[in-house]
Amino acid sequence: MAIRRSACWSLGLMLSLLLPFAGTSGWLIWHRQQIKREVKARILAGVPASELVHFSFTPDQLAELRWEHEWEFVYQDQWFDVTRREIKGDTLHLWCWPDHAETALEHQLHALVDQALGRDTQRRERQARLFEFGRTLFCQSPADLQLNTPFSPVKANLFHYSAVRSRALAPPPSPPPRRVCPLSLPAPA
Repeated sequence: MAIRRSACWSLGLMLSLLLPFAGTSGWLIWHRQQIKREVKARILAGVPASELVHFSFTPDQLAELRWEHEWEFVYQDQWFDVTRREIKGDTLHLWCWPDHAETALEHQLHALVDQALGRDTQRRERQARLFEFGRTLFCQSPADLQLNTPFSPVKANLFHYSAVRSRALAPPPSPPPRRVCPLSLPAPA
């Protein structure tokens, strides 16, 4: 019975650690599907020519594109939905609608994955700076204390540190000191 209870607690702890990442990534993926449906409906309804971007790609330049499917690709970290295509000679002409919402969502998803896998360099640098700052606030051991002066050797500094430390950890005086100020305040006149 105790083994079953500890297994349940272990499973619960594991789920509580994974749930924030899984929930957020699941929500982002669901939101991306919603955006794709909205974009498809908008393209089918007709997009004004002023909102379209025209690309001309040679076969060598086509290698730079990352195709999601036949009518959607990524070019220079920007998502595009193809509304019309023409082939003239060896050049492919595409009229595309820039999908800013899906681009932003994709960047959020990549940032979330990078953070979960520890590849977020800015966050790691901030944590390292915070840790280093915290280390400067506390002296962990006498070896960390560096009070070297030209007049005293290191051993004298360590002795001084241990004397200060022992005074700080000394038991309270016995008998206790008398109260200096009363606990109750006089009533206002």
